[in-house]
Amino acid sequence: MGGETFHVVEYVDQLELVPVDRIAHLQHRLDSADGHSDRSARLGRNSIFVAQQPTFVSIETDSHGRLYLTAELREKYGETFHIVEYADRLELVPIDENPLRAVREEVGDALDGTSREELREEALDRAKQEAAEDQARRDATEDQTRREATEDHEHATEAAESDG
Repeated sequence: MGGETFHVVEYVDQLELVPVDRIAHLQHRLDSADGHSDRSARLGRNSIFVAQQPTFVSIETDSHGRLYLTAELREKYGETFHIVEYADRLELVPIDENPLRAVREEVGDALDGTSREELREEALDRAKQEAAEDQARRDATEDQTRREATEDHEHATEAAESDG
């Protein structure tokens, strides 16, 4: 017997796993993000991230709760991921097989002349800012979920009163 079914949303740099029962919420988020009604978009770490032709695939957990990605996705993104858990979804962020090489390729010589202490302070400040932004997003998502539940309850109550 299988478990929960997820939609896998493929972005340029990562995968997002959304439980089937939350896909309507995801679509609302995609449609309303920064006015991109005709393109898929999602909130990124510090800005709006627009996906290039996101791919939707459905997968189901097996009887042990395991998820299996297609060979195509594993070839493209690798075998190892950081799992980031949100209230309404999971994000799989690929881990480069050689993370130091990936950092060097990304940064290049941009850090030349910067002391280790300056880098440490800047990273700490950035991490605190990202944590605060992530918490604000989680709070906003939870507030939206509560509002939707309240609206659903109010509609059900109105329908029951009109039937009664």
